[in-house]
Amino acid sequence: MAEDGDGRSFNFLQEGAIAGGAAGVVVETALYPIDTIKTRLQAAQGGSKIRWKGLYAGLAGNTVGVLPASAIFVGVYEPTKRKLLEMFPESLSAIAHLKYVKDCRGNWWRCCFSYSCSHRGG
Repeated sequence: MAEDGDGRSFNFLQEGAIAGGAAGVVVETALYPIDTIKTRLQAAQGGSKIRWKGLYAGLAGNTVGVLPASAIFVGVYEPTKRKLLEMFPESLSAIAHLKYVKDCRGNWWRCCFSYSCSHRGG
């Protein structure tokens, strides 16, 4: 827990997880039909018609994996970044913001969860 300037306590892991989960669901909901259209265009062969119905079919199942994966990513990323900012001197604080460092610490946990969700049942 950390305190802000007003003396209120925040649990950055919990807040990051909530924000990440919400963001993942919003993005997935907005982009899912676009991805479905792209897949159907790729699958269409030799002038066959593209089916426009059911663009959101499968969204619920996909969201079941996206919500926790996004929550884990942001929930791990934010506290780790804060800890790195505390550890490094101000002259090296840019290291905590590097994309490579962010991807290593956040995506590692997210990939562990996503892989286990998408590879059930052998």
